[in-house]
Amino acid sequence: NAAFFPPGSDEQEILGVYHYKAVLHAYAFQIDSAEWYFEKLREGGMLSHNNYANFKAVTGDFRAARTNFDESRSQFTVEKALEEWAYYTPILDVYAGK
Repeated sequence: NAAFFPPGSDEQEILGVYHYKAVLHAYAFQIDSAEWYFEKLREGGMLSHNNYANFKAVTGDFRAARTNFDESRSQFTVEKALEEWAYYTPILDVYAGK
């Protein structure tokens, strides 16, 4: 079993489940639950800055949304691919009246 499940792999699996739970709670607008799962992902080093930024934008925390979209942009490494930060960031400018 150790070949299939190396030490620490269970933690990665749990964080994978937390990712989907965070997204589902965010879509259901269960803010406290979504925040809890996003925080667990942050602690585990697996926070999706795009997903968290979208969540913060719909909850009205535009500063946190911008910060997380910017963080996502700084991690962007794929050429010729459209990332969420590229098309969601301008809506924050609209909300800010720019």
